[in-house]
Amino acid sequence: MGITRAVIDISAFSAETNDRFANDESFFASAYDLSGIGRNDRVDLPQQELNGHWVTMISPNVFLSAAHYHSDVGDDVTFYTSNDPNGSYVVRALGGTQAIGGLIFFLVILIVLSHLPSQLIALPAV
Repeated sequence: MGITRAVIDISAFSAETNDRFANDESFFASAYDLSGIGRNDRVDLPQQELNGHWVTMISPNVFLSAAHYHSDVGDDVTFYTSNDPNGSYVVRALGGTQAIGGLIFFLVILIVLSHLPSQLIALPAV
């Protein structure tokens, strides 16, 4: 078994390979601009751990997240311009949500109260 991180179990987990914010060149997605992927840095009580909610930008103010594990309206989401957690970042508050999908594919659309700056990159449609 791997080490459990947030809500995923990764076999043979290593921070260098699997943790974006270890800021290591061997991170599996180091060749990609992940600035449009933000996280909620709120600490949940009583566990005293980051809640691990992530959002993925699809336009400057619209984001997708898993409906079963998403941030709430009013939560702040942090977008880092690099994989360095001590580097520059932008924080936006979530202003609304809308669930979409069914039993197998279920997402929530999240709206931020103000657009993100253009240097943050939305993930391309595939």
